[in-house]
Amino acid sequence: MARGSSRPENFGVTKPRSYAYPTEPEIHNTCNLLEVLDQHHPCKSAEERFLQSSALDKLNKIVQDWVKELTPRGIKEVNAIFFAFGSYFLQVDEFADPIDTICIGPSFVDHEHGFFKIFHDKMCQMNEVTRLKSVRNTNVPFMEFKLDGVPIKIVYASLPYSVIPFNFDLHQANVLSMDDVSRNSFDACRVTNEIYRLVPCNKTFTIALRTVKIWAKSRGLLSNVIGFLGDCDWAILVGRICQAHPFATLSTIVFEFFSIFSVWFWPNPVMLVDPRSDPHRLPVWDPHTNRNDIMPIISPVFPCKNIRADASASTLRDMIYHFKCGYEQCKLIKVNNNWRDLFMPYKFFEEYIRYVHIDLTADTEQKLELWKKIGESELLVLISKIEAGRGQLICHICPTEHLSSDSCSFFIGLSTKKLIVGRAIP
Repeated sequence: MARGSSRPENFGVTKPRSYAYPTEPEIHNTCNLLEVLDQHHPCKSAEERFLQSSALDKLNKIVQDWVKELTPRGIKEVNAIFFAFGSYFLQVDEFADPIDTICIGPSFVDHEHGFFKIFHDKMCQMNEVTRLKSVRNTNVPFMEFKLDGVPIKIVYASLPYSVIPFNFDLHQANVLSMDDVSRNSFDACRVTNEIYRLVPCNKTFTIALRTVKIWAKSRGLLSNVIGFLGDCDWAILVGRICQAHPFATLSTIVFEFFSIFSVWFWPNPVMLVDPRSDPHRLPVWDPHTNRNDIMPIISPVFPCKNIRADASASTLRDMIYHFKCGYEQCKLIKVNNNWRDLFMPYKFFEEYIRYVHIDLTADTEQKLELWKKIGESELLVLISKIEAGRGQLICHICPTEHLSSDSCSFFIGLSTKKLIVGRAIP
């Protein structure tokens, strides 16, 4: 928006906290931050982007052929809609991250037989597909695999049409006409699109989100597997700061992110839109009916719901602790302008000299992957029991870059004040 144009009334559920434009010192801070990101946390290379793009093009062709093979006689011009979303769409992903994709297909292709049986078998027969696995017992069932070495995760949604219109609008679709599984899968892809639409400056938002994700990864917070925040959670938090400071530069958004969330009064919700404006009259998140939610982060697509409903008291305490650490680091950065300090790894073993070590081993990488998933789910049960017995518990993943091909370790750090869970190289 040009400086001379009229200011909108608001960019979210409230008016912006500040309409201020960047000052020279703020622009200088932003340049220093961008330099640190380029030098020490570079984006994907051109070759990696090409490999991802090629793999997605190939998968799109596979999906279209699969739907045509299942088309009953008499139906012509059958097609499926396929696209990527999530961190890949927001351009904040890394090459090793699975690309979130969705296939939106016609009514005659269902989940159980069409997707998880026929499509699965079709992928199994392809030499360029490796490490294929199906995950069905979840709100959003999916398949995950590597196609030409590129990790991809795909979900499926079935629309109540025999032929999907070529002018199909993702945001105007009638979610009431979908089955529950398709609706959940459909909403998963709409969230990132809607977040991107609701923030005032996409470029600033994207780089700020990438900055915060690098910080979260360095401190072991970038995981919703054992209760921390996932990609959508971080995107909503950063998006809310961008709404509150619509004309701010990158460094200001990062400073304000830690300043605000280090003192955020939970369970006040973080949301980008008012859930009560749902046009479909579906049940939405409400602070009165959902009063037990302790860390509500509300999805911006209808029906709006708390995507962090599983957050525990220990998760909240740990997140607040790390937000406060980030805020203290930002105050120092304003003095010394050393952005590298923000991304220093969290020293788990220096802070916690007493810990429980759980080691998982397997004779193949595939079996280890299965054991790791089981271990992570059982770890949540163990944490909840310790939390109920001790009262003061903080859960934390120790950040890792590599895991052994045949073993994986979890750590539960013990102290008189807090208890932290970690995972590290054995």
